[in-house]
Amino acid sequence: MGLFYHLNYTNATRRFFDAYEEWTPRILLNCKKIYFYNKDFYMRRIREESIITTTNDEKRLKKILDMIEIANDMTKYIEVNCKSKRLRDTFKEYYKSFRAEYIKLFNEINEVDIKNKAKVIIENNVCRE
Repeated sequence: MGLFYHLNYTNATRRFFDAYEEWTPRILLNCKKIYFYNKDFYMRRIREESIITTTNDEKRLKKILDMIEIANDMTKYIEVNCKSKRLRDTFKEYYKSFRAEYIKLFNEINEVDIKNKAKVIIENNVCRE
């Protein structure tokens, strides 16, 4: 977790999904060589009310904002910095898949004011399918 933790938590914006959805592709695109090792290195611990599993509507709204911002930023980054069309298309499809996740989060929001804010944000999202 060292490198990803450092990149994630020293970032001033403190997005929820930085380490994997934003930094990993940037790192991979700048590597000269990548090796594949088919073993599990990561085990996720699930805790109640963590950033990922929260039931707090304000945190859900923040997750939606972060996912949209990262998808938009990374789609632009990939377009400029990824030479391989196949890899570029794979990344683009991956970031498009965020839409299903933030729609799910939207549907879980109970507070009307927060749901209305989320609706406006999603409707104005420039990275729509």
